Amino acid sequence: MTNVETSRSIRGTSAGGTPPDRAEGTAQAVAGILVMFSLLGISVVGNAILSERIWHTVDRLRATPAAPAELLAGKALPGLLVLLLQQATLLTFGVLALGLRVASPTLLALVVATWAVTLLCCGAALATLARSTAELAAATDIGGVILTCFAGALVPLDALPGWVRAVGPASPGYWAMRGLHAAFGGDTGTVLRSLVPLVAVALGAGVLAGVRLARGWGRGGP
Repeated sequence: MTNVETSRSIRGTSAGGTPPDRAEGTAQAVAGILVMFSLLGISVVGNAILSERIWHTVDRLRATPAAPAELLAGKALPGLLVLLLQQATLLTFGVLALGLRVASPTLLALVVATWAVTLLCCGAALATLARSTAELAAATDIGGVILTCFAGALVPLDALPGWVRAVGPASPGYWAMRGLHAAFGGDTGTVLRSLVPLVAVALGAGVLAGVRLARGWGRGGP
């Protein structure tokens, strides 16, 4: 609740001293919390795959007829369900308790699903790169906080310095925030444009994870 009121105040101040827009502030707070916690949730997917490497069971899995993509999908599916449940819970709370307005539930579902898959692929890629759970935790926790800040999830980008706004689009969270806000407002064009970078990140991370696993780079050793 504190974050909601803060976002409403910041929105009003950043708009040039006009009265705070409560609806916009609520949308900012709900979307920001969703993006922040889902970015931190990458570790759930990463640890599921990394544990297989540490226990050396991934080598046995690679010996089966299953393709690398199938192995990754099998390990990542529970994480996907967790991410979707997490986001659905936050959005439901936002609508019922905070009065969040959603003009297009269909567009919102599309953004949430794409964002969850993007996080899934990023978590899988990190799991094939990290050498230990501590290394993975550092990457997901520190990286998640940094990406959250540059995405404008904690504080709206228009209230941050110019250099932060310039770097913002480099964060996948930026496009998730943009897509969520557009879905709240029913803006189909902006939603679709926001999903393009997320899909590109998902494809890149997914291919990286699959290649490393297929070549044996994802084994338990360094």
